[in-house]
Amino acid sequence: MSVPDWVEWVNAVGTITAAAIAAGAYVQSVRSSAANERALVRERRINFELDKLGEIAEAITSFDLGGSSYRLIGLRVECCPRMNSRF
Repeated sequence: MSVPDWVEWVNAVGTITAAAIAAGAYVQSVRSSAANERALVRERRINFELDKLGEIAEAITSFDLGGSSYRLIGLRVECCPRMNSRF
């Protein structure tokens, strides 16, 4: 018994479709992986900057500066320009 030609064609189309979907899933996973890597680097950078900002703030509050404390707090914000939006 032989398989009809149309069944072979349907099988071929189904296989090609499955391969195309698998290729699309692979491309999407590569893009997602790259985006996640960039997000992780960005998060680590932000955590580092916030830690440094905390150290600067702690150093500023450990001194009795009197009236000049506002000037030094302004300096703290200027030394970390990427953090300006948080103040």
